[in-house]
Amino acid sequence: MRLASYDEFVRDSDWTNEKPTEERFRIARYGLAAEIGALASALKKKVLHHEAEHWNISNEEIIEELGDSLWYVTQLASMENGGGLASIIKADFEALASKIESNKNFQNAIDDGDFEDFCKNSAELIKEGKGASLDAYQSVAFLTARTQGQELLDVCLTRLMLLSTAIMGQQFPTAEAGLRDDIPPFVQDRTLGAILWHLSAIASLYDLSLCKVAEANELKITEISNRTDSQPTALYDRIEGIPEEQQFPLKFEISYVSTKRDRLQMFYRGRPLGDELDDNARTDDGYRFHDALHLANIAVLGWSPVMRSLMGLKRKYNPIIDRTEDGARARIVEEAIVKAVHSYAILIGEYEGLSTDEARRRLFTDAGQIPYHFLKLVRTFAKDLEVEKSRDWEWRKAIVAGHRLYAQLHEEKQGTVSIDLEKRQVTYSPMVIADVHGPVVDTAIEIFRPKSLLSRDITDAERAQVEAAAILRILRVEASFENLSKIKVAHSRSKQISVKAHGDVQEAIWERSIVGFRTQWTKTGRRWICLAMAIGVPS
Repeated sequence: MRLASYDEFVRDSDWTNEKPTEERFRIARYGLAAEIGALASALKKKVLHHEAEHWNISNEEIIEELGDSLWYVTQLASMENGGGLASIIKADFEALASKIESNKNFQNAIDDGDFEDFCKNSAELIKEGKGASLDAYQSVAFLTARTQGQELLDVCLTRLMLLSTAIMGQQFPTAEAGLRDDIPPFVQDRTLGAILWHLSAIASLYDLSLCKVAEANELKITEISNRTDSQPTALYDRIEGIPEEQQFPLKFEISYVSTKRDRLQMFYRGRPLGDELDDNARTDDGYRFHDALHLANIAVLGWSPVMRSLMGLKRKYNPIIDRTEDGARARIVEEAIVKAVHSYAILIGEYEGLSTDEARRRLFTDAGQIPYHFLKLVRTFAKDLEVEKSRDWEWRKAIVAGHRLYAQLHEEKQGTVSIDLEKRQVTYSPMVIADVHGPVVDTAIEIFRPKSLLSRDITDAERAQVEAAAILRILRVEASFENLSKIKVAHSRSKQISVKAHGDVQEAIWERSIVGFRTQWTKTGRRWICLAMAIGVPS
């Protein structure tokens, strides 16, 4: 990979581009320091937790942390009119040549042939500029290594820690200037060039090509953010031969209705979907709404053995698929993924000092909040199931969509979730239309007379107020101003109603086991007559 190519990739994938300059620098400095720490952690596991002869065998974690560190070095090198990798390499090579020539100890530690090769090849590489390759740089840079093996690794990590301190020293407040004495000085290209040298040396110790490290980093970022606008993985139940009645509908809705203070029922096509749910916990933590994450899995991944079973869509046409992809083990795996995602979101919130409620509203509702290592763990759960074909960006999109749904449902305590498999999206509305196939448990009539003789119609606001009064009549609750303020009626385009209540009005609805309301309107002369009907739980 050419220096210019990686420079361009980092610029294009820099998610901070729209932020103010100083904030971008702050993010980049923290990012580089954090990735150097993560690299040290990955190397520690190899050096301390493996037999001596295996310490320098690379693994995916080391490659990933080297790549992330390289990304932040390149980002800092390119910011604020920086010259990118070529600029910091030039600064480092020129400083190295000068240091070697002026320092006898340095000269004695390097073979004469290596120093001659370095002087010749570094000059050629500097001349080549952005057209040089990362591997060519790596080869030339390693000629100046004065130690080898674990000794060199210790040197590299120590220097990287010091250099990251120099980077973070740029954040040091003026008021604490007296504490800067032991922080290494920061010189933009020279400091970043030194960091790149030591990252390159670690790659060489682990027999890794710096080009391959950069390519792996580019592939990872491209994959998790779908920078190439890849099409979603094909729907798993649209394979030839699968009966239509065993496929997820391309478009459908699931309604969430709170049946008690801490209980809810999902409805699909007017019928209860699954059992009535509670949190199954000592506290009201809202986990009863977690099926939102399963619905997001359907919308984005086209996969949910849990919901497929609840909806009666198991693929029984093929006993092997029915047993392996739609069976108990697959359902357990999906429940484990959903629980892991939910719990990890709350845990991260606690680490950030958020309350549980704040974490529930904010965590994993943005793709940038999902750590890549956790995304890989989630995909590990799905190994050997059909959904392992889904890409990183699809999993990330499903997690974000599910948590946004979850937060909205937890806030409103009710709503309608619409799944569109053609668009691979899921949307939420706080409205719940009572299309439930349940019995009418009570009715009430309310009459509206326009105050003006000239009025021939009824406004939406007047309609909602009359319907609210009729519902209060069903509940045997006085239609006072205070009680009317506790009930909100909204209308769909077809004039169907959605009711949202709170306080003792909501308690009265729960006490009567009412899951929805319908209204019918007629007009007699100048009077508008509203018939309100309360719908009970289907038998």
